Amino acid sequence: MAAWTISGITRGQVRGLYNATSSTYWGMTWDQGWDQIAGLAPTLPTSIQNVFLTVVEAVKEYGRAFFSGSFDLLQCVQDWCRIMGLTIQKGLWQPLGQALPDLVYQIMLIILSPNPAAKALFMDFYSCGTRYPIVAHSQGNLVTSSALHCLSLFNSVGKSLLQGVIVFALASPSPTWPAGIAVKTYKHTDDPVTWFGLSSNRNGWKGRNSGQPVNITSHFFIEYARNSQFIRDLCAQAGVPVPTGGYAGY
Repeated sequence: MAAWTISGITRGQVRGLYNATSSTYWGMTWDQGWDQIAGLAPTLPTSIQNVFLTVVEAVKEYGRAFFSGSFDLLQCVQDWCRIMGLTIQKGLWQPLGQALPDLVYQIMLIILSPNPAAKALFMDFYSCGTRYPIVAHSQGNLVTSSALHCLSLFNSVGKSLLQGVIVFALASPSPTWPAGIAVKTYKHTDDPVTWFGLSSNRNGWKGRNSGQPVNITSHFFIEYARNSQFIRDLCAQAGVPVPTGGYAGY
């Protein structure tokens, strides 16, 4: 995600973005729901129609931010717990994945269905023979780890489906990663999100510390893209020169 903001990394080198978007609530998007409420305006007295629409628009804007943020946080908790569950239950699922791959594949799709991004990434890697580097920031690590944990249950002609997978894990809250992949972790020691990473973040590159116990801005992707070992590692993987400025910006 956001990999092509790095100078020298082009869109042509990015296979795709996996983000939990276009979620619907009660069969409609957040905006569609409030548009329906706004449609009640013609039924009101003319003198208060504009006031009503102004209030609806304000609630819609502030509500979307709050609702979306709450949904993301809830989904992060759900993803984190799913990864722990898959880690603990791997001894049960892996033999089944070898003996009954089609059945376990369908079960994994159900398990991942609450997060469309993780499900899409799992399906892509399961069906695609090519392995490509993954750049994951924050919740993107939960998406990636969930998909890869499910993928680790299968072998293809005796070869792990995880062979050749490399993850650049920035600001990762993922509690575990499956064995058999290369994970390069990058964290700022004052970034509180990384504290949920447990053992997965104890090693790897550790960047700046603001001198404060907690600094929310340290979590931002742009802070990891600026003057970071991550830039050098990513450019080396892509075979492009390391940019002087570190990143191209948004």
